[in-house]
Amino acid sequence: MSQIKKNYLPNIAFLIIIFVIPILHVLFKDKTFSFIENRYLSKFPKLSIESLISGEFNNKLSSYLEDHFPFRDEFITLKSSFELLIGRRDINDVYISKNGYLIESFRDLDLKVVNNNLNLINNLSKNYKVSLMLIPTSSEILKDYLPPYSLNIDQVKLFKYLKNELNSSVKFIDPTDILNAHKDEYIYYKTDHHYTTLGAYYSYLEFAEQNNIFPLNKEDFSIQKVSDKFLGSLFSKINLNTITPDEVYLFHNKKQDEVMVDYLTKKSNSLYEFSYLDNPRNHYNIFLDNNHPLIKINTSTKNNKKLCIIKDSYANSFIPFLVNHFEEIHVIDLRFYSKNIINYLDENNLEEVLIYYNIKNFCEDKNLIFIKQN
Repeated sequence: MSQIKKNYLPNIAFLIIIFVIPILHVLFKDKTFSFIENRYLSKFPKLSIESLISGEFNNKLSSYLEDHFPFRDEFITLKSSFELLIGRRDINDVYISKNGYLIESFRDLDLKVVNNNLNLINNLSKNYKVSLMLIPTSSEILKDYLPPYSLNIDQVKLFKYLKNELNSSVKFIDPTDILNAHKDEYIYYKTDHHYTTLGAYYSYLEFAEQNNIFPLNKEDFSIQKVSDKFLGSLFSKINLNTITPDEVYLFHNKKQDEVMVDYLTKKSNSLYEFSYLDNPRNHYNIFLDNNHPLIKINTSTKNNKKLCIIKDSYANSFIPFLVNHFEEIHVIDLRFYSKNIINYLDENNLEEVLIYYNIKNFCEDKNLIFIKQN
């Protein structure tokens, strides 16, 4: 009898999957957004002969079913809890580390992408004053917090390689030393892949030193805590209820320089969008209203200095420190900007370009092809 039960168990499990799961899909209303993963979920695909023949419908249907699997959020939590229970400290490419830190792994490197990006920057520097500033990730600065036997790229060696491959006309700015000097401070979020505003401030000090700029001291800022409930991108990957939320701080210049920020679709007199504080997953988006294709910032600093920043989201908390030193700042995110970059630089008389990324994103980003000159 027990042997018969064993023989039928796989069939019973299969029938449950075939019949029960679709019924649950019908009973549970589809969600459009996952607050756990902080992303929009797949929609049910439109059926057409073309999409059916090409396989596009099947692929999108698979994504839809995966996204709308009943109790999906609970399964993510259960899976992470089980893996933690059996001793795993690397879950979904996130290390469960000391002092409550979640640290994103950085193991792989595509040298073809890296070298192509370096060549594009070298070519751009022939006609423009170009700086490349890359921020090390927490897997380098906080490597002492990582669990034993964690494997990650040696970012110090990577920085040296990048610097050696750049033309002398490119100013390479590496804040690794200053961040290492302050690694015991709260310079990286514990639940997110970004650095904190304090980490951005220390990077600003390095930028200022490399550009002969007199930076503002920490005492020149009024520091405002706007959140103690931030649960960032790394938390979304594991969704463990035992994780302590992060705090988010803003550094306001006590002299409070006026700014006008043009997002093309709207304008603002603030560098911050406080409505993002309504959702604990989006608190980092308070800086510069999240990511936009193009942002133009006009400041009250009258020195005729202009800067174009080509960036990833790491720059969002860094840029507010620069309004004290430039009259105009133009911010371009190549993930969303579709127009000709060179034309934009020339039309706006922009001669100085700062390319600002975290090092992991820089090594993976194929969008830098858009800075290619004709």
